[in-house]
Amino acid sequence: MKQAIGIIGLGIMGGAIARHLRDHDVDVYGYDISDEACESAKSHGVVVCQNIDQLLLKSRLVFSSLPSEQAFTSVIGSFLEHAKSDHVLVDLSTLSLKSKLDAYKLFGEQNLKIIDCPISGTGEQAKKADLVLYISGEEEIYHSISPYLSMFSRMHRFVGPFGHGTKLKLAANLLVAIHNAATAEAINFALKSGIEEKIILELLGAGAAGSKVFDLRAPLMLKREYQPATMKLSNWKKDLDLIDHLGNYLGIEAPLFKATYDQYLKTIAAESPDDDTAAIIETYKKP
Repeated sequence: MKQAIGIIGLGIMGGAIARHLRDHDVDVYGYDISDEACESAKSHGVVVCQNIDQLLLKSRLVFSSLPSEQAFTSVIGSFLEHAKSDHVLVDLSTLSLKSKLDAYKLFGEQNLKIIDCPISGTGEQAKKADLVLYISGEEEIYHSISPYLSMFSRMHRFVGPFGHGTKLKLAANLLVAIHNAATAEAINFALKSGIEEKIILELLGAGAAGSKVFDLRAPLMLKREYQPATMKLSNWKKDLDLIDHLGNYLGIEAPLFKATYDQYLKTIAAESPDDDTAAIIETYKKP
């Protein structure tokens, strides 16, 4: 029997997940500080709650999809204050490993359950339920919530002890960062060598050079269509910093990431924070 699900954070990711759950006739209760996000969720059949306390009264399984560690800390505080022993929080956010482990410790002290479940995918992929989920924590809980995960993802796997999901997500984002920058560099190379845009789009990624990142971002780069963003530069900066900080902390060598990180920093300084990460090609175009 399906249970009601709570979703804290009804933005691009959380909102899409709520819609997919509703499409499977799941009762969804949502909470967000954004009136716009709440109204959008309401239009898809989500019951919007006034606060987290109210949401916890309606649902025992809760997903959180949050944009920052500040928001995560606030939600964790409210959750711990009002949760009962049978509540489970599944956090989908991309945050620092430290913030996740700190929350895990607090939950353990109150004998409550939290699962680390970051998402690999863009907002466009979320709309199509084309997401990959990295789940870490208690494997028994993973198996119990697996049917719900399948409603809004293409693939989900249990990857080990709590926090391993975040580690894998940051590795995935490292690869995305390099692929995106490499796509921009290759397109700029082809353009400046005189190749037509149509040929670049049709053929450059058609062979061994292709990637999902190329398929998503090459059209945006060639058309210079950076808004609305599939991933805003302002949000991407947070993810890049997380990779950089964890790599430095663990002493991991990542020279390709370091090189692309510098290119992203130049792009972030020069372009709109609301632009898509495809805007990195503008940095490559400059002499």
